[in-house]
Amino acid sequence: ATFKGEYGEISSRVTAFYPLKMARNGSFYYPQFPSVQKYYENGIAPDTFPMVAYVDFNSTDDRVFHFKNLCGILQLNLCGSGGLKVKDLEIVNLDGKPLWGDCTLSLDGKQGTDQQTMTVNGGNNVIKVSFPQAFILKASTPRVINVVVPAGSFAEGFSVKVFDDKGDVLCFLTANTDRVQ
Repeated sequence: ATFKGEYGEISSRVTAFYPLKMARNGSFYYPQFPSVQKYYENGIAPDTFPMVAYVDFNSTDDRVFHFKNLCGILQLNLCGSGGLKVKDLEIVNLDGKPLWGDCTLSLDGKQGTDQQTMTVNGGNNVIKVSFPQAFILKASTPRVINVVVPAGSFAEGFSVKVFDDKGDVLCFLTANTDRVQ
């Protein structure tokens, strides 16, 4: 994406946020992760992947904002046979840390690095993915589902429940994975 704007004389550090509707107060940024994410075919829904960029006008002549991701993406590739009709997913973070809620990010220059200081307040360790309409899984072509999660999620693994259009569990799986980056 390309962002354009004009700025006058700036003699300090400037911070930019995406999406802009996220709240800022002083030296903190408050992104929110929803408890239900909507499926977006072949990617991530617009305005759901928070990023931050900053430039210190005192220490550089570089006037380009380099955005850093504040979270990770869990990608699920679902296949099936027998006419399984999927309507919803539920993902559980097995280490118990929240996957959604109100977040607080310290604007300390560490955003987008392993040292970033973002906490998730409220919420819980279960997030849902909702599809606009039920779909049938295919054996040969996976349905790619991307879920935005706080960076560092799933240190002890995760489980996924797949629900049909009647609310019944079609399948349940657990993966012991490393961290989502």
